[in-house]
Amino acid sequence: MKCPDAFLRHVWFSLSPASFLFRSGNVEHPSDRLYNTTVEVLPVQPLSHLPHNIRTKLKVTNDSYLIIGEFDDMGVAEGSVEEGVGVVRSLRLSVHEESDNWAILSEIHILTPDSR
Repeated sequence: MKCPDAFLRHVWFSLSPASFLFRSGNVEHPSDRLYNTTVEVLPVQPLSHLPHNIRTKLKVTNDSYLIIGEFDDMGVAEGSVEEGVGVVRSLRLSVHEESDNWAILSEIHILTPDSR
């Protein structure tokens, strides 16, 4: 993957995520994992309207995405989304470092409050 790459951009609209799990690599290609990659969401409401604790707790990208997670050394990103983030219009994975390998995204789970 070349840096900076982003994918899963503008996949879901009007989604209120509660938690997420992304797993990269697989048994046949264990080194084809995502590293130095963040999970980011773009809220529907402007950042200035989000609760203060959300704005101070989460990092914000230059284009107003909130960084809600990152991939670990095993190529997994898992976490919950702060309730105050609300409805998001876009979710993306941003790759911050070049890799010599392909990346395989083998598992995607997005749970909403209703699906828990």
